[in-house]
Amino acid sequence: MALGNQIVLTVDPRGRYIEYVVSGALLPGTIVQVKAATARDAGNRLTAEAYNKSGSGKPGLIGVLDYNKQFGKGPTDAYTSGERGLVYFPLPGDELNCIIGDVSGTGATSDFSIGDSLMVQDGTGYLIDALTGTAAALSAPFELQEAIVDLAANALYHVMFTGY
Repeated sequence: MALGNQIVLTVDPRGRYIEYVVSGALLPGTIVQVKAATARDAGNRLTAEAYNKSGSGKPGLIGVLDYNKQFGKGPTDAYTSGERGLVYFPLPGDELNCIIGDVSGTGATSDFSIGDSLMVQDGTGYLIDALTGTAAALSAPFELQEAIVDLAANALYHVMFTGY
């Protein structure tokens, strides 16, 4: 399970925080991207949506939705569409709690080991095993920092951003 109760775990993180308008009911720890063809709001903020690159493991800018500290929300409280949210753009070596997705069709016996490479799942923004599917991931920018036995539901887990 998650390490502590934060999304960004690195002490004194050196990545960048940018405020966005959230599109959809997204949970903190979801990987997001800028929503295409969407104008900035009155506060000059772009809109962020769940990672959507026409295929899992496609390279792209990695932003992690942090929880809404400014409004008293926690790391398990979902955003509502149109709400402002902070997105953290990590640097290699940053430790985070991100959502590991329970991939349908794999059953409730999904096991992961420390050091497993993780890619971003298209359409959800959750992290999944980089070996899922028939082709190797082009980008697996996260490494698992804890063992998971019998993953049966999407949940926050301790990961490190590798940048690759």
